[in-house]
Order: sequence, then C-alpha cells, then structure tokens
Amino acid sequence: MKRMALAGLAVGAGLLLTACEFDVNLGASEQEAKTYDLSADVTHLVVEAKVGDVVVNESDRKGVRVTETLQWRSSKPVTERPVDDKKLTLRYTCERAIVSDCGVHYKVEVPRGLNIRVDNGVGTVTLRNLSGEFTVVSGTGDIEGAGITSKRADAESGTGRVDLAFAGAPDEVTIKTGVGDASLRVPDSGYNVEGDSGLGEVTVQIKDDPASPRRLEVTAGTGEVEVLKS
Repeated sequence: MKRMALAGLAVGAGLLLTACEFDVNLGASEQEAKTYDLSADVTHLVVEAKVGDVVVNESDRKGVRVTETLQWRSSKPVTERPVDDKKLTLRYTCERAIVSDCGVHYKVEVPRGLNIRVDNGVGTVTLRNLSGEFTVVSGTGDIEGAGITSKRADAESGTGRVDLAFAGAPDEVTIKTGVGDASLRVPDSGYNVEGDSGLGEVTVQIKDDPASPRRLEVTAGTGEVEVLKS
C-alpha cells in the first residue's frame, strides 16, 4: 500500500461552517472543520459518505485539497484518507452513534482529469467543472453538476433530483432516479437518446440519432425527464 503525505492546515474562521450552510442538517451539537493538502500522486478519487453533503470541484491546481466538516452529538466521526495504487479514498466511521447523530461533509478540490466515484447515503452531491469520468450513487439526496466536460458519466439517486449540465459533448451519460426529476443538458452534437419516466413528462429537445455512437440514457421511476440543449 502506498502511503500519502498530509499537510494539516490550521482551521480558520472561514472553515468554521455552520450547519445551515449544508443541505443536510444533522442537528448535532458539536462541529469541527479541517483542511488537508495531499501531496500523493492520485488518479482516482473515491468518496464513501454515509450522511453529509459532498462537493467536488475541479480546477488547474496541482494536488488534492480536502475539507472535512465533522458534525456529531454523542460520538465524533473518525475520518480516513488512505491512498492505494494512486486511488484516494475518503471515508469515516461513527462509533456508538446512530446515523442522525454523526456525519461528515466533504469539500474536495481536485486537479484536471481525475476519475471520480461518490457513494452517498443521505446528502446533496455537487460536481463542478469535472473532466474525468465519474460515477455518483446517492440513496437520498440531489445530485447536481455544472461545467462538465467528462466523456462518460453515471449518476443515480434513489430519492432525489439529478441535474447535470455539460459544457462539452459526452460519449455516454446515464442518469437514473427512483423518485425525483432527471435533467441532462448537453451540446446538441447528435446522440442516441433514451428518455423514459414511469410517472412524469418526458421532454427531449436535442436530435435523437439512433446511429450515433454517443449515448444518453435518462430515466425516472417517478418524476419528469428532460434532455435539453446546454
């Protein structure tokens, strides 16, 4: 296993975030925020969040910066950031605590081109300016993305809205919701489009070309489906 190097940064007033700044309010009485710069060479990021919001922002920066905002009532979360074979995993555990008493909000700043996977139980996932492939799975919570240029993307929410906006034409996008609206905006470059809802309106504004190698699948069990021009 390859070890990572961490440089802990002091927690300033700007990092002492209040619960109202997050979509998920744990009702916790204790809170702590920490920021880390990771010097390890990583190509993949995995976020395993049980309860809490996740923000992933891509920019021209060199390394990965992680801000963890811990919230708890009876048991403080224990966070981990292992790096193995260039894959960084962010995760946490809560001992002697029920789910609603303990959680972590993650804000992750990444360099260009990382492959991303986020598994979240409860909370909003926000993606900004991603160019690498990504997969996001949420049990309960919205998934939002803007400025995306990734070639492949997969987003699924059991209960919650999914809204992805692409700035560049993707090769393959899959969006699925159980209960919640599903919206995809892409440059109108010609796609093989599948849009379907068990209970809800379906709107497709771009040209559907069954022969196109580019494939878009947007489905909802209950909710509106939109495939629009970006």
